[in-house]
Amino acid sequence: MNRKITMKKAVLTITLAAAMRAVYGQGTVEFSNFINFKLSTQFAVGGETAPVPTTPGLLEYGIFYATGTTQPATLNLWTGQFGVNSTTDTGRIASPVDGQSLLTNVPLGPETSPGETDVWMQIGAWSASYGTDWQAAKAAFYGGGSAVYWGLSEIVNINALGNPLVSGVTIWQSAAGTNPRLIHPFVVELSPLPEPGTLALVGLGIAALVTSRRRK
Repeated sequence: MNRKITMKKAVLTITLAAAMRAVYGQGTVEFSNFINFKLSTQFAVGGETAPVPTTPGLLEYGIFYATGTTQPATLNLWTGQFGVNSTTDTGRIASPVDGQSLLTNVPLGPETSPGETDVWMQIGAWSASYGTDWQAAKAAFYGGGSAVYWGLSEIVNINALGNPLVSGVTIWQSAAGTNPRLIHPFVVELSPLPEPGTLALVGLGIAALVTSRRRK
């Protein structure tokens, strides 16, 4: 009887220890960018860039990453944490909980650990109307959909991952930065909308067609 109880305790202890390693053993990153390293928007076809506005529910942000001694062929989206465009600071990534809090110590998958240096990372952004379905947003953007946001940063072998009990590793640098282990703020493109003049012509064309059919 005592032996069975002891074994149960041992199994429970081992299980708890494994769970603790899974939580505290993951490496972390500073997902939110600095206030002076702003993400921008622009129309897909030319035009000026401007910091991402503070419009609620505009953009969804995701972390794509993989590990390897050389850049992996494919980076996978980390579903453990998403971001949104800040509703208080233009061009900044914030927590989807309130659109304001910063994501400064985000843990990656359980296969990562603090101090790990073989992590390759890319940040993506897309229209928040697609939720976390970045593939649908990408397909709509390249398929000619109107008013669809899409953008990706470059892929970078980032610095050693941070410790969840302390802070995440910095992943951002300014547009003029030259650190090969930091990501540059990137431009999120908006699939082009028809010009107002074009819309007016389309409207006149439809009206003329309706009038013509009525006369017939």
